[in-house]
Amino acid sequence: MLKSILTQNLSNKNIEDICKLKDTHWKFGIDSQLNYFKKNINSNDIHNCYFLNNKLIGYTLLKIQSSSVKKKNIFFLHFDTLIVDKNFRRKKIGKKLMLFNNKKIQESKYASLLICDENMKNFYIKNSWKIANDTYKTINIYKKGFKLMIFNEKSLIK
Repeated sequence: MLKSILTQNLSNKNIEDICKLKDTHWKFGIDSQLNYFKKNINSNDIHNCYFLNNKLIGYTLLKIQSSSVKKKNIFFLHFDTLIVDKNFRRKKIGKKLMLFNNKKIQESKYASLLICDENMKNFYIKNSWKIANDTYKTINIYKKGFKLMIFNEKSLIK
C-alpha cells in the first residue's frame, strides 16, 4: 500500500520506522537519524511510504523549499530521499514509488528537484525525470559533482 503522509500526521512509530529504514543505507545510528529528523524535517513535508503488511519497505521525502533562480524566488519540492528495503529491491518497488511520487508532485502543482550520483541518473530518467539545465544550478540544493534532476518543470514556467 502506498500512502502519502505529512510530517504533522506521522506517528512516533512511523518516524522510528523511517529512521530505521534510512539507517540500513546511511549507517549513522538510529539516534543520529532521529536527531536529523527532528532538526531538518518540517511539519508540512511529505513522506511517501510503501507499506507491505504494515511494514515500511519503501520511502521518499518531498520537502517544500524555496530558492532564487534568475533573481526570482521559486518554490519547489526537494526530492530528498528515496530508499527501498534491501530485501525488496529488484521487485519494481522503486518504480511503483516513483510513479506515486510523480503523481503527488503533479497534484502539488510544484516542480521537483533532486540531486543524485551519476550512477542513479538513468533510473530517474526512466521514471520521467530529466537533467535540469544550468539555470537551476543556482538552487540551494545543488552540489557540484552531482546530477541535478527535475520533474514537472512546466510548473516553474509561468
